[in-house]
Amino acid sequence: MRRVIPLLGLSALLPNSEDMRVVDLRIYPVKSCGGISLTSSRMAPTGLSWDRTLAVVDNEGNIQTQRQKRRLATIRPSLDLEAGTITLNGNGVDPLRVPLRGCEAEGCQRSFAQQGGGARVRDMPIWLYPRAASEWLTRILAGSPGVSIDGDERPGKQEERFHLVRWDETAGYSRRVMDNVGGDNARPEDVVAFPDLYPLLVTTRESLEEVNRRVPDLEVGMERFRPNIVVTGSPEAFDEDKWAVVEVGENGRVLTLRCLESDPRCQVPSIDQQTGEKHPQLEPSRTLRGFRRVFDPFGKAGVLARAGPMFGVYAAHGGQPGEVHVGDAVRVVERSDAGSLHEYWSRRGAK
Repeated sequence: MRRVIPLLGLSALLPNSEDMRVVDLRIYPVKSCGGISLTSSRMAPTGLSWDRTLAVVDNEGNIQTQRQKRRLATIRPSLDLEAGTITLNGNGVDPLRVPLRGCEAEGCQRSFAQQGGGARVRDMPIWLYPRAASEWLTRILAGSPGVSIDGDERPGKQEERFHLVRWDETAGYSRRVMDNVGGDNARPEDVVAFPDLYPLLVTTRESLEEVNRRVPDLEVGMERFRPNIVVTGSPEAFDEDKWAVVEVGENGRVLTLRCLESDPRCQVPSIDQQTGEKHPQLEPSRTLRGFRRVFDPFGKAGVLARAGPMFGVYAAHGGQPGEVHVGDAVRVVERSDAGSLHEYWSRRGAK
């Protein structure tokens, strides 16, 4: 039976949905570990409050992701903001509870971390948690594999050690979205803690439904794409490819987001976010590569267009304070008429 594939370029001609809503908010307090669904969140300068403000590093201070250690997905955090603590839960180990604030008084030491990959960043100031946290993480992660961009195993080593760190926002260091890794159209105030690239990732249920329509023998959950803001009510799948500026909020409480780039996906969506195991056929990544790569023969879509198949859009709020709630209205106030968000903002101007 022949499949009819919709032409995504027609989305620019469609009317804005009158009933798009935020249906889920998610933070990942420890980078690449499990997420937490929220009913509301305040905005920090770096994104949703507490999103990716902690991370796991190796002995050289290199920040770890599921690309290096798939088993990070099995570590499930919970926050107690009244007590000022975060508790990490893992399979076969007792929970680990550490402070979110007052790190120096709790025996943490100041140090530096490095972010590898295309967005190479050196000497990010961090708090290094005491030995107990290192032993807990090492017991879970040492010797476990990761996954390469092509889906190959990245073997681990039994002698490796891992450490828990927290972003040190008091150090006077500001990590701006990287110019040479998709941040050409970001503003100076678009800053992040430990995300790979941008403060926020926005996805839609309609796009996930289209992925599930195409992927064989797997029910793909949104958790595989690790979004921050999930929207429902979009007029069609992947309409977010054309969202340049959106407003989120109700009753005068409005958060303005600039959607600057589509998100090129590595193999993390092929990892089961409960077990840390990769799908034997690397789904849904394999299917995404078949229909969500950017056709960019003239190089107008930027460096990220060459990095992988697209799902979701990277957004920035310019470090502005505010709140976002599940149920908030989502309004597209400016739509792209270009072949990509990168091309649109390059032409329009970020300022």
